Amino acid sequence: MLAPGNRTVAVTKRSVTRIEFCESLKRLGVADHSFVVVISDLAAFGDLERSGNGDALDGYLDCFRDVMPAQGTVVVPTFTYSRGPNSRYVHEETPSETGVLTEYVRRLPEASRSVHPVFSFAAIGGRKDEVCANVSRHSYGWDSTTHRLVQSDALVISIGRSPHRGSFFIHLAEVFVGVPYRYTKQLSIPVQVGGQAMTQPFFHYVKYRDADIVWDTNRLVERLEMRKHVRYEPLGLSGIWAYRARDVFDETVSLLNRNVYGLLAQRPTRTPWTQ
Repeated sequence: MLAPGNRTVAVTKRSVTRIEFCESLKRLGVADHSFVVVISDLAAFGDLERSGNGDALDGYLDCFRDVMPAQGTVVVPTFTYSRGPNSRYVHEETPSETGVLTEYVRRLPEASRSVHPVFSFAAIGGRKDEVCANVSRHSYGWDSTTHRLVQSDALVISIGRSPHRGSFFIHLAEVFVGVPYRYTKQLSIPVQVGGQAMTQPFFHYVKYRDADIVWDTNRLVERLEMRKHVRYEPLGLSGIWAYRARDVFDETVSLLNRNVYGLLAQRPTRTPWTQ
């Protein structure tokens, strides 16, 4: 696991107390944001202590509830990568494939989930529908949940997951800049909402399969760190990273405007988009 500046994080302890976790959230600025996007790799982070007979996963959410403003809204990605033409997406039932915490949030009775067969989000809190209701049918297009989170100045809290591993806000910037190595594809995944099949098409921004594309976020993360856009709290087995969605989007757009291949390890030699 990497901390800002590519420094290796020393393993500390697996168990984290709720007080430690809540205090870290405060220092990372969670109290100043109405929207917080939580990305998590809990296996890399460690274990949060349980409170009485409560679920440890709810303990994470309790800390966010305690620290955030009264109408604060927590958003998690509930992506479903394994869907296909023969595997329908059932909005109310298809589980998240982005970690146990995201699936826990999705299943909460009060949660709202945006509709997309691959790139949905779930949210809880007073303003959840502002980012999840009636969103674009394009995974990263205008008025998608990702776009709304940038416009809402959401704070990203990444638990146990370094920003070097990428972000959906990066892909939003790729859409807006129009990088040549991706194109918009209509998905053939059957979608069911409220027991009814949806006939409207859904879209995703995909990479050309025949191109020799090697993903590399080092340039972007270095820019974010140089401008002090990334904050870090060592905790548990790794730590917690915090950054604003708008900063990631803006810096990615700036990088791609200077070098349209700035998110790749090298300029591709196989370029089907030129044929």
